[in-house]
Amino acid sequence: MKIKGKFIKRINRFTILVEINNKKEMAYLPNSGRLKEILREKNEVLLLKKDKGLPYKILGIKVGNKWVGVDSHYVNYFFENLILKNKIPFLRGFKIEGKDKKINGLKIDFVLKNNKKRIFCEIKSCTLLINKIAAFPDAPTKRGVKHIDLLIKKKKEGYDSMIVFIIQREDAENFAPNSLTHFEFSKKIYEAILKGVKVYSIFTKFKNGSLIFKNYKKLDIFEILKNEYHLWREPEVIIEKIKKIKDKIYIEMGGTSCLYCSFEENLFDFLNFSKERGINFKIEKIWSDIGKLKAILKIFKK
Repeated sequence: MKIKGKFIKRINRFTILVEINNKKEMAYLPNSGRLKEILREKNEVLLLKKDKGLPYKILGIKVGNKWVGVDSHYVNYFFENLILKNKIPFLRGFKIEGKDKKINGLKIDFVLKNNKKRIFCEIKSCTLLINKIAAFPDAPTKRGVKHIDLLIKKKKEGYDSMIVFIIQREDAENFAPNSLTHFEFSKKIYEAILKGVKVYSIFTKFKNGSLIFKNYKKLDIFEILKNEYHLWREPEVIIEKIKKIKDKIYIEMGGTSCLYCSFEENLFDFLNFSKERGINFKIEKIWSDIGKLKAILKIFKK
């Protein structure tokens, strides 16, 4: 049975205190993340009545007028159902060969297979939102870094590897790795993409304790760089366009800028930001056009 209540406080990593019908109750929180932006006093919560352990489990919490799913285990069930029903466009025709497969002391969430290839796939639950961008992680995750290293290793061995970030809220428009919280994880995502690991984000709507598939995005280096840069600099600097044209990169930057720097300085700031993440650009051409900066870049390897 599902019931609504009010969040009071977090007791420990997996336990929260809620109010149900003017009575205080303990509830299980199936999420080890910090959730500081979500777990706010008096926010409405959706709970599931339990038979064992704590009397309730929290499924979601209302932030403003939008619900956010907080059960980080549920995303694997959600993903599995989508695969079984052939509902994921970029994985059509794939079947589940294995779950929680143990490799080198780590568990990979899914091994998927069709007639031609096998994919090692890791699922991540994402609840944090910054500037309409879903960001992961919301707490440092050494285990997450190890998972990416393992996926890179499997790709090197000749298998396909994939990370899927499932966004448990409907108000996210994009996804970015959260270097504000864990720079090592963020940098590792770029390394993974450069080494052939595919990265996708699935956007959902939380409704009545379940997730509903909305759409998805495949994330390339340029999309991720743009989104993560916006975590740091939007609205002062906005990358309005960044796309590959043959062997070169076209970038267009706008925004309110800042009082003490020029658009050219903003471009150099972005280039340094990219370099810190292992992506090295060289400027081939740069020009301004009615409050915007435009440039042609080229990626080079050290």
